[in-house]
Amino acid sequence: TELHDGLQTGFVASASLSAELRASAIRRSAELLARAERGPRPPGQRMLLAQAALQSGFAGERAERTATLAERAWDGGALLAHESGGGIAWRLVTAAFTLCGRLERAVELTEAVLDDARQRQSPVAFATARYCRGLPKLWRGQVTDAMADLEAALDSTFYGWRQFSRTAQAGLALCLIERG
Repeated sequence: TELHDGLQTGFVASASLSAELRASAIRRSAELLARAERGPRPPGQRMLLAQAALQSGFAGERAERTATLAERAWDGGALLAHESGGGIAWRLVTAAFTLCGRLERAVELTEAVLDDARQRQSPVAFATARYCRGLPKLWRGQVTDAMADLEAALDSTFYGWRQFSRTAQAGLALCLIERG
């Protein structure tokens, strides 16, 4: 079941980006999601819930629905415990919380990831968490704090962090615009 859910989640995430496969991805996602919402959540189902939460946020569904999916994916921190700060699903969850306006919750989760990154001494995970914390801080009006997070993330390109460097630069530009 775990391997099946992981593979299906990967398919849903990839196929949702293809016009030809999107309908199939939506159908499979709904089937998997119904099972994931009912019972215990192994890691593959948490990943599916994280993907569903992000899709819910992008689709403009009710904020409560998006937040509920994100909380189920986070599963009291079990998501982070399984994949650590180097994983993908926690980023989907924080993005979903940001999209549905649960900015404080997005910041809380990234702070948990920062703690994990410190303990594991992972500069790349640390940079990603700082980047992920920047936008909700900006939207909360904490422009200086958001700038500090985004600049710290960009400083980590020295350690090989490049995955979100362009969007971090865009976020930093938004901060500079806010500051006039």
